[in-house]
Amino acid sequence: MRKLLFAGLAAFAIAVPAAAQSAPDISQNFMASPGSVLLPVDELGIGEVASIGEAARTALLAGDYARTRSLLRRLMASNSGYLWSPGLLVVAGLAEAGLDNQAGARRYFEAALHGDRYNLGARTSLALTLAEQGDDDAAAYHLRVLERRQQSCGGDCKAASTLDQAVTAVRQAIAS
Repeated sequence: MRKLLFAGLAAFAIAVPAAAQSAPDISQNFMASPGSVLLPVDELGIGEVASIGEAARTALLAGDYARTRSLLRRLMASNSGYLWSPGLLVVAGLAEAGLDNQAGARRYFEAALHGDRYNLGARTSLALTLAEQGDDDAAAYHLRVLERRQQSCGGDCKAASTLDQAVTAVRQAIAS
């Protein structure tokens, strides 16, 4: 069940950027564009970083969590010391969750939120991971944050349906 939940969230989180990248409100972006993954680039050229980032996303959507992890580790080894985009951290977290490494997934989601506290993919994924780990109080905190955003949106913002889905998923995870 958990793998299906995270695979669904991965598809949901990755599908948003195409529409969201044209939006002036960058907080609606779940994932950064592949070209903005890491700056500056050490050993890999920016084209290689973009290519590897896109390959990691494709592998994640295909459910190939081990390949996703392998590709992201290649980026890490090549670009140590540079900040990762919150979007790529979400991809890494989803890969770890797919491999049943909940502690690793949690660290990636927390790091993504540290970089972008408005990242819906990171917040939703972290809340789901916390609920999976039995930390319902912490998951409920993130649910409240999502609910406040949902209320302030009023169903009129670009992320309205995304927020509705996120709130529903987290509520169900906490209840189960």
